[in-house]
Amino acid sequence: MKPCIRAIAKLGLLLPLLVGVAFAQFPFGRGNGPQKAQTPKPLAFHFVGPPPGGRIASAVGVPGNPKVYYLGSASGGVWKSTDGGHTFKPIFDHEDAQAIGALAIAPSNPNIVWAGTGEAWVIREIDLVGDGIYKSTNAGATWTRMGLKKTGRIGRIVVDPDNANIVYACALGTTFGPQQNRGVFKTTDGGLSWKRVLFVNRWTGCSGLSIDPKDPNTLLAGTWQVLMHSWGLFSGMWKGYTGKPGSGVYITHDGGATWKHLTNGLPKPPLGKIDVAIAPSQPSRMYALIQTARQGSVWRSDDGGATWKDVNWDRRLIGRAGYYIRIAVDPFNANHVLLTNSSFYQSTNGGVTFHMQHYDFRPGAPRVANCGDCHDIWMDPKIPNRYVLTDDAGASISTGTTALRVTLPNGQMYHVATDNRVPYWIYSNRQDDGTMRGPSDAPAPTGNGKLPGVAQPPGRGGRGRGGEFGFRRPAPPAWQGGLGGCESGFTLPALHDPNVVWASCYGDEVTRWSASDDTARSVSPWMHTLDSPPNLLKYRCHWTPPLAIDPFDGSVYYGCQVIFQTKDQGQTWKVISPDLSRDNPAHIVPSGGIVQDNLGQFYGDVVFAIAPSPVQRHLIWAGTNDARVWYTPDGGGHWVNVTRNIPGLPRSGVVAQISPSTFNPGGALVVVDRRLDGDFNPYIYRTTDFGKTWTNISSNLPRGGVVDFARSAVQDPNHRGLLFAGTGNGFYYSTDDGARWTHFRGGLPPTEVNWITVQKRQHDVVVATYGRGIWVLPDITTLEQTGSTAVPGDTTRLFAPRDGIRMPQIG
Repeated sequence: MKPCIRAIAKLGLLLPLLVGVAFAQFPFGRGNGPQKAQTPKPLAFHFVGPPPGGRIASAVGVPGNPKVYYLGSASGGVWKSTDGGHTFKPIFDHEDAQAIGALAIAPSNPNIVWAGTGEAWVIREIDLVGDGIYKSTNAGATWTRMGLKKTGRIGRIVVDPDNANIVYACALGTTFGPQQNRGVFKTTDGGLSWKRVLFVNRWTGCSGLSIDPKDPNTLLAGTWQVLMHSWGLFSGMWKGYTGKPGSGVYITHDGGATWKHLTNGLPKPPLGKIDVAIAPSQPSRMYALIQTARQGSVWRSDDGGATWKDVNWDRRLIGRAGYYIRIAVDPFNANHVLLTNSSFYQSTNGGVTFHMQHYDFRPGAPRVANCGDCHDIWMDPKIPNRYVLTDDAGASISTGTTALRVTLPNGQMYHVATDNRVPYWIYSNRQDDGTMRGPSDAPAPTGNGKLPGVAQPPGRGGRGRGGEFGFRRPAPPAWQGGLGGCESGFTLPALHDPNVVWASCYGDEVTRWSASDDTARSVSPWMHTLDSPPNLLKYRCHWTPPLAIDPFDGSVYYGCQVIFQTKDQGQTWKVISPDLSRDNPAHIVPSGGIVQDNLGQFYGDVVFAIAPSPVQRHLIWAGTNDARVWYTPDGGGHWVNVTRNIPGLPRSGVVAQISPSTFNPGGALVVVDRRLDGDFNPYIYRTTDFGKTWTNISSNLPRGGVVDFARSAVQDPNHRGLLFAGTGNGFYYSTDDGARWTHFRGGLPPTEVNWITVQKRQHDVVVATYGRGIWVLPDITTLEQTGSTAVPGDTTRLFAPRDGIRMPQIG
C-alpha cells in the first residue's frame, strides 16, 4: 500500500472516533462486584451466525388463538410469535436464567404466562439449570421472578383452568445431589407464596404432571430418581444407594393436600423417568410412559388410576429417557395419543400400537408437523389438530390443515476459532447439528429474512451421527457446514492453510477435512467407541474431546485420558503423556441408569483442555475434568503437575479452558467449572511462573447464582493486562489482569458464554454462546488503548486506529 493510500485508510478509520468519541457509561448487567467502568461507546456485539436452528425445550400456544405461540429455548430464553408462527422475537432477554424448561398460559386469562427455568431434558453435563419460576401478566412484555429459586429444573407448569392464581410447578431439582427443593409445588396466590405438596425423597424430583380439566383438584404426577455427576448420569437406582425407590406414579384428588402412590398394575422398581397424561375428554382414562428395563413402556388406566395395565412394550418409546419421554392425549379423543422420543409417534387405539410419523415428500402431499430428537408437546384444547412439537432443531406447528417449521437463532455453540484470511473466517460446531464455518464480514444469516425467528415448511434434513435425525434447511452460501467432526468437540483451521480443517467428536472421532475435494477423512488415533462403557475402553474420550494445533509446527494434539500427537496429518499418532487424570475407578463406570447411555457425555477422569503456548515452543498446558492441571516444557517428554499449587481448588471440577499467555511464557489462565458439584461460583486462576504460584482472579465476579460459574477466560493478544471472561450468562472484561471485572452487555443476550477467542490482526473478540449462536465484538482497539487509566466522562480522546485493509471493490 502506498503511503498516501495508507494515510487515507487510517484517516477513514479515525474519523468515526473523532466524532462523539467522549466516553459514556455503558449499560452494565447484573453483578455484585464488577465496578462501573467507562467503556468506549462505539463498542457493541453483533450476531454473525450460524444459520438459525437449535434446541427448543418447551412450547405453548394461546388456546383458540392460532396466531400466538411461545417457545422456550433450551438455553436461549423465551420467544413469542403473534403472526401464527411465521416470525418470533425474544422476550426474555432481561432475565438472568435463559434455560426454559416449561411454559404455561392461564386458561382463564391468556395474558398470564408462566416460565419455569432450567432444562429438564437431562443428557449432558453442559446443559443449564435455572433460578426459579417467572410470571408475566402482560403476555410476555415484562416478567417477574416468583420464587422457587433453588428448584434447579422445572419441567412442567399446570394452571388451574378456572382460577389463574392456582398453579402447580413440577420441579426435578438440579440433579447434582440430594436436595429438598424438588417435587410438586403449589401456589394459591399467583406465585406470592409456594408450598411443596408432593415430595418423595431428596434424590427424587417431579418429571411429569397432568391435571383433570373437569376436576382441577385431581392431578396425576410422575416422579424420577436421578443423579448427575461429571462422570455419570444415574437413573432409577444406583450402586451405593440404600434408600427407598423414588420413581413412581402419584395421584391427588384434593388439590395436592394428599397424594397416593399408585402401584396396582404398574411396573415394579427400579424405574427410570416417568411422564403422565390425563385424557381431557375422558378423565378416567390415564396414561403413564415409564422407562423400565424389561417390563413394558406404556401403561393405561381406564378407571381413574385405580388399576393399570401395560398396553405397549415398544422399546423405541422409552430410549434415552433423560433426554426424551413426553406423552400427551388429544383433547377431543381419549384414544389418540401423541408421544415424543427420538422420533414422533402417534396412537389411535389408546396406546396399544404406535406408528412413527413420517413426512410425505410427494408433490401435493399434505404438510404435517413432525420432529426429530423430539421434546415437548402442546395441544390446543379448543381447536382440533392444532399442536406444537419441539425438538433439537426447532419446532413444528400443526394448524389443523397444514404445518409450519420454525427455527430460531439459538445455536448452542461449544467453541469458536478464527483463521487469518482477509476477511477472517469463523469456525465452530453447534450442538444437535455439526461443524461449520463462515466469513466474519458476511451479514448475519436471515433465512427467509424474517429474523429474529424463522419459520419454514417442514423439509428433509439431517445431522449424520448415530442415526439421529433433525430438520433444517441448508446453510446460506455464506456459511459452510459438513467439515467433518460433529455437533460436539472442536473445529479448527490448519495452521497455515484454512482449506484444511481439523475437528473432533464424541465416540473417539478425529477428522481432517480438505476443501479441495470437500471430504472429511477419519484420522482417529484409536478405534471408534460409540455406546461403550468407559471401564471397558483402553482410551476413554469425552463427548467434547479437546483438540489443539501447535502454533509453531502445526502438530495436532487430541485428548482422552492421555494426550495424542500427530505430525503427519493424522497418518500416525503418538501418546505424549501419561494418564493425566486421577484415574479413580469409582468415576470410570457405565452411565445412564435403567438403560445405559455411553456416548461420552459423562466419561470421568479424562483430559478436557489442551493449550500449546503461542510464545514458547514445546510448552503445552493440559487440564482434566477431575480438577487437575499440568504442563510439559518439552513437548511431552515429562509433565509437571501444578494442581496442588492452586489455592482453594477442590478435588473435583471441570477444567473448562486453559489460556496460555501471549506475552509471558510462564503465564496462563485456568477456568474451572464446578456446577455439577453444586458449586456455581466462578473459578478463574492466573499464573505467571509456570504454575508455581496462582492467583484467584474471580473474586470480583458475581457469585451465588446458578449462572455465575465461569466457562472461558482469555488474554488479549495485543494488550498486556486486558482479559476477557465468559460466565453462565455474561461477558466480562478486565484491564488490570483480573483484579477488577466489568460486565459488558453491548447487545449480547444474557446466555452462557462458552468460549472466547480474539482475532489478533483484526482486534475482534469472537464469542461462542451456548444458546444464542456466535457474536463478534469488532475492533476493540479503543478498549486496548484505554487500559486501566480513568478517563473523565466529558473528556475527548483520540485513539490510534487499527491498520486499514484495502479490499477490492466489486460491482
